[in-house]
Amino acid sequence: MDMSRLADARIRPARTEEDLARAREFLQTSRLEEIVEGHPDERGCVRLCELDGHIAGALLLDPNPIRLRGIAVRCARLVDTGCEDGRPYYRRTGDPELFELLTEEFLGYLWARRYPLAYAHGELALFPALGFTPCFFHPRVSMPVADALKLPAPYRVRHLKRSDLNRVAALRRRDERWRPVVYASAVPMFHHFCVEGPEREIKGYFSLEINAKAKWAPAFFAPEVEVADRAAAMSVLNHCAHKAHAEGIDAVHFPVGLGHTMANACLDLGGSFQMKGAATDPLLSEEMLHIVDAVRLIDALAPALERNLAGAGVQGLRASIPLATEKGSWFLKVEGGKVSLEPCRQPVEDSLFVPHWAFTQFLAGYRGATELGVETDEQTQRILRLLFPRTWPYSLPDPDHWETLPPPDPYAPEVKEKVVRMEMPWARPW
Repeated sequence: MDMSRLADARIRPARTEEDLARAREFLQTSRLEEIVEGHPDERGCVRLCELDGHIAGALLLDPNPIRLRGIAVRCARLVDTGCEDGRPYYRRTGDPELFELLTEEFLGYLWARRYPLAYAHGELALFPALGFTPCFFHPRVSMPVADALKLPAPYRVRHLKRSDLNRVAALRRRDERWRPVVYASAVPMFHHFCVEGPEREIKGYFSLEINAKAKWAPAFFAPEVEVADRAAAMSVLNHCAHKAHAEGIDAVHFPVGLGHTMANACLDLGGSFQMKGAATDPLLSEEMLHIVDAVRLIDALAPALERNLAGAGVQGLRASIPLATEKGSWFLKVEGGKVSLEPCRQPVEDSLFVPHWAFTQFLAGYRGATELGVETDEQTQRILRLLFPRTWPYSLPDPDHWETLPPPDPYAPEVKEKVVRMEMPWARPW
């Protein structure tokens, strides 16, 4: 890709109201003000690209921690990039060089601010070339509307109020283990409700997205849902069923993993469950992670990893596993019950390195110890199984993966032909 025309580009934070107004022309998202107001210490979350005396593009990032291995890790999401024609990012801008420059600026900003991780929801045809890797599953619990209409509603359902938020936060912590690592959609597009018990206590909350004319996304989707008990789940199902029935929709869907209270209730009441892996079609969009700083990431996760070793009584075992990342080669060292990452300063056969996409999926819990694709001895395999048990990380909601009709196609025919031939190394069986 020829980046020479952008050699003199200057990227800077949006500092004034005029800067923000200019950014809005490029960034087709309703979340700009919400993100700027919600992160007053992150003055660079909106950035502008100046070229030849005028503003040629902008990017928006959203600092928001995610949970890996039970630990909150500093992370930021690339929400949007855009250029002069005002259309949204990626190939639709017709300016892939500027897209790449803005994405590299995003990653550089996170590196300078000591963020270990970045994530993005974007096209598989683009982001993996910049080091992003799909590493999330997509669960769905579904219930036929006809069955849900027959359920009683023990509790009252009403619109969510600001005064409910503290009690909702406590409810969210209840099922934290089965909540998604990454949220794929912006919350403001949804309608929010809460479930109120007989003593006016909060027994649940949920959000709805309804589109009876949807062709390639679920017509009725509840992207967020938390319930305290089975009665709350039935109340949610009953409410959703009446809303869906009025629109002529025959099923409601909830993106929750097995073990979640809502999933358990749906299955007990006759619903069905599906789990799909990360997308392998380059025409689709997917949730992806990028390891910005592998050393900081391992340092952040070390307490959880070392607890796993201590609990199994194997602090005396040792391992040294070569890893390839976007910023060089490393050894994952396990010794004396401690876990660390050290630079690789000795020759190692290429076939022994864990590639960066496998390393990313491994850390997220998407792959297990036996899926590394490299040769390791039995002791190392044992340590890896203890350090990184598979956790089924998932994201919500990403309906692209579920429907048979293709999403809107932004590609010219000659570009599409190239895209569909792309190699997806993370999708190959080991």
